[in-house]
Amino acid sequence: MSSVVIAAGDPPPLLQGESITFEITASRRAWFLSWTSMRSYGFDAGSERNTEDFADIVPPCQIFGATSSADAGTGMSDPALATKGRVRLHRGIRGGNDLVPELHGWRNPVASIRVERIG
Repeated sequence: MSSVVIAAGDPPPLLQGESITFEITASRRAWFLSWTSMRSYGFDAGSERNTEDFADIVPPCQIFGATSSADAGTGMSDPALATKGRVRLHRGIRGGNDLVPELHGWRNPVASIRVERIG
């Protein structure tokens, strides 16, 4: 007997400090748990230059908090920033524009996954 739980119905992305919790019920003879997810590190899609200007940040990322900008943002990608880069680990927020490393920055990993037996 196997069970499948899909947590994709929860609204990604999660904001800092938020979590998703769910329970999996299995028979006492179940010995293994398989987990599939996106990695817990922050990746850069390589699809545009990272200007760290609030106007260039597309939803849903604009919901991550205040910036030093009064600009409302465009709500879409700027074709002038498009690149043909590759997916790689994100270097994090460096500052120098609207994003502030102390507020918006992170160090990898950006998520933790905890499995706990409760019964």
